[in-house]
Amino acid sequence: MHRDYKYIIDSVFDKDFFTDKGSEATVENIQSHIKAFNRSFPNLSRYFLDNLKSEFPNALIENYTQFFNNDRCIRFLVQINDQERYVLQIGIFEIFSIYKHSYKIMNNKYQYDEVFFIDKGEVAIADKFYHCLPTVCEHFEWLEREFLNQEVSAFSNKLHDKELSHIVKVADLLFTSHYI
Repeated sequence: MHRDYKYIIDSVFDKDFFTDKGSEATVENIQSHIKAFNRSFPNLSRYFLDNLKSEFPNALIENYTQFFNNDRCIRFLVQINDQERYVLQIGIFEIFSIYKHSYKIMNNKYQYDEVFFIDKGEVAIADKFYHCLPTVCEHFEWLEREFLNQEVSAFSNKLHDKELSHIVKVADLLFTSHYI
């Protein structure tokens, strides 16, 4: 794990945050980081959304959420066509990620595929999304899939019963632990 992110994880998160018990200290830490982020990057969502709409005028941009339920990110669901849907995440730790968003409808219920993060340079359209970040954010690091998918064992709860097991990955900590 990268040293800077290990420090963030160790200083911001308490293991109980990912249990039913929850962690008031972690929520307070997250809220503090969100306030600092908003002070440093006021109107970031609006500028990014404007840039996306300008670059992709025919795309459907939906499910925009900003720090929903203690998320550590602002998210945009961008649908290019019926087959291409991406979720863009801008994190409070000055980071960025994109994952492919796909689903099927079975028995009148949505079933979402596994989250698949996209690396920089891997998909041309994803690179264009990244370049829609406002100039003030061009230093935001686009985190790699391998890093985001690393398990953080201090927060995971591996049990013999896989239904009760809970695996926490770097992405769950730095961005969100629930996906759209």
